[in-house]
Amino acid sequence: MLRELKHGHLGGVPMRQVGAIITVSWGYDVQVSITLSPRNWTRVKSGKPLQIRGNGYHYEGEFFWDYWNFEGGVDGALTVAYGDGGEGFNGTLDDATIEEKPVPLSKRKS
Repeated sequence: MLRELKHGHLGGVPMRQVGAIITVSWGYDVQVSITLSPRNWTRVKSGKPLQIRGNGYHYEGEFFWDYWNFEGGVDGALTVAYGDGGEGFNGTLDDATIEEKPVPLSKRKS
């Protein structure tokens, strides 16, 4: 799949129309995901840095915000921090689970 990501197509769908769900885990039972819009996913794949806050998650009855930092493209660094500075995941984007999702083009008004 990474080969297809690098070549700009997945199943014949141009990448500008494709977003992604990125999932990482740490510890024994923490798993968080973030959905990237086609614009942000294109930015990440091109190697441009992106910092974005996720939707947050609950762990042992407490709520934590998740903060994602992408650098260096598909083979580049990915860090996910949480709360007030804890680091949950520190690796590369290809260590994460990547699920690309085609995003339908919105209907144009005639």
